[in-house]
Amino acid sequence: MDDFERYVRSGLSLAEVDVTDVDLAIIRAARAAYGPALEALERADLAGVWPEPDLDPGRPPPSARRARQ
Repeated sequence: MDDFERYVRSGLSLAEVDVTDVDLAIIRAARAAYGPALEALERADLAGVWPEPDLDPGRPPPSARRARQ
């Protein structure tokens, strides 16, 4: 058992979730696919980025709406 497996199993056991080898393989695949991008996002300095006003995830951003008009 490597450190990652120990981390996943112990973390999920706190929530009383049993982890199978298949579950662990899926978690490893997701980590391989999304891990680098998530780590970069965690390191990014977003202090100067303003939140989008009037955010509605069901619509495109205002700039895209203006471009279509």
